[in-house]
Amino acid sequence: MDVFEPDWEIGWSGDNPSFKVHHSWVLVPERGGTRVITEETQKGADAMMFRLKQPNAMYDGHDWWMSSLKARSERMARHEKAAAGNRAESTLRRNRMSRVFVSGSSAGLGLMAADRLINQGHKVVLHARNAARAEDARRELPQGEAIVIGDVETIAGMNDIAARVNALGRFDAVIHNAAVGYREGYRVTADGLPHVFAINMLSAYVLTALIKRPKRLVYLSSGMHHHADANLDDILWQKRRWNGSQAYAESKLHDAMLAFAIARLWPEVLSNSLEPGWVPTKMGGPSAPEDINQAHLTQAWLAAGDDPKAAVTGKYFYHLKQIDPNPQAKNLVLQDGLIAICTEISGVTLPV
Repeated sequence: MDVFEPDWEIGWSGDNPSFKVHHSWVLVPERGGTRVITEETQKGADAMMFRLKQPNAMYDGHDWWMSSLKARSERMARHEKAAAGNRAESTLRRNRMSRVFVSGSSAGLGLMAADRLINQGHKVVLHARNAARAEDARRELPQGEAIVIGDVETIAGMNDIAARVNALGRFDAVIHNAAVGYREGYRVTADGLPHVFAINMLSAYVLTALIKRPKRLVYLSSGMHHHADANLDDILWQKRRWNGSQAYAESKLHDAMLAFAIARLWPEVLSNSLEPGWVPTKMGGPSAPEDINQAHLTQAWLAAGDDPKAAVTGKYFYHLKQIDPNPQAKNLVLQDGLIAICTEISGVTLPV
């Protein structure tokens, strides 16, 4: 560390015979925030060779640093703003606080929904596939009540996650968010199942069946489900040639079917499904055209909102508004067939 002037500049250097580098961040206070100016110099034979081979690497690295810093700062600012409410508002918030479990919440829309719920004063338990992702989630959202670690790809992992969630006590809502995307190649799990089906659909069924029944259930579907067929006679892709996009769309139709089946079978539970839109997450890809700032709002609203419009069941939503789902999602015969298939494959019976 060469330079450390609080609230103004930090700088550091590296040095070897063929590569010398100096890097500094200059902080410029501005109204409503701080401008960060990054400076870097590189000298030496290795530096020249690096510049020739990767001419944009240094600039790309600085852009990544600044984008990450901006996202972290904005998240911290949101937390600070939420914490700055007066005592009366805090008391009211505590009185209507919900406890929510969000599957697949170490990144992406799951993390964003959890962040919004926490900012609204709710308690949230996160879920990550492994310890490394759990640590990422903990850094991004340290206000989370706990993080459940487990892989939803295997039936044993699904059972273990449900047991860990139940050990934490009862939840007011569960958001079934865990999923892989539409560009997946064909791969089978340790249980011999297509991993898209196992992660996107079967895990939602097993967790629904085994986690202590909450007051609200929220299932993430996709706009792609509108153009899918249930194909229950080949749900495991044993007769057809694999198509990752179609497999994803079918799994999201199945999620909506499950949501509406639960609404029918568990009338005391508010069970709904939604599509967040095609947004630029890791799953959606960088070219996704819709607004990511809208993509996490509906699931948080359905899980813990006190709006009467959210206190419904067996409905399908897009950006806080009810829309019509694929008609197959409402087909009772297909719903019962799906549950029967999931029961047989998983060995887990849905309580009625």
